Amino acid sequence: PCLPPGSIPLTGGREVAGDGDFDACLREIEAALPLGAPRMAFPEGCDPLRDVVPAVYGGGAVLRLVAMDNLPKVMRLIGAEGGARPSRVAELGRRLCATPWEELREGWDDSFLDRVLKSCFGAAYVWFLLVRTFGAELEGAGGAGGGGGGGG
Repeated sequence: PCLPPGSIPLTGGREVAGDGDFDACLREIEAALPLGAPRMAFPEGCDPLRDVVPAVYGGGAVLRLVAMDNLPKVMRLIGAEGGARPSRVAELGRRLCATPWEELREGWDDSFLDRVLKSCFGAAYVWFLLVRTFGAELEGAGGAGGGGGGGG
C-alpha cells in the first residue's frame, strides 16, 4: 500500500504494482513500529532550527523535529516545505499516494526518483512520527482517517 499506483520498474527488469493507499500504509507502519520517542524542546523564543528544519504546527506550538532525517525531503515531496499541521501532512500524503507513478515521477531529477518512489511511505511515516511518537496535537475532530484511529 505504500507505493504509488501503477507499474513500477525495478532493477533486473522486474516490476511491482503499487496501491497508493496512505491509510493502509499508515496501518502497516503503526503495526510495525513501537510508540514513544524522546522529545526535545527549546526555551521560549529560542528556535535554532528555524531556518533549517520545516515546522510542524499543532496545539498552539511549533515543533521542529531533528530526529527525522527524511522530514525536509518528504515535506518537499508533498508540497509543504514551509511547514504544515499534521492534518495537512495527511491530506497532502493521501493526494500524493493516490498519484500514479508515471505522473508522480514527472518533473523530478533522476537522482531524486528513489525518494519520489518512497514518498507515499514517507508521508505516512512522517505523520506517524509527528502524531503517534512525538505527540503533535491534532486540530479538529476526526482522524488521519482509517489510519488506526489517528487524528488529523
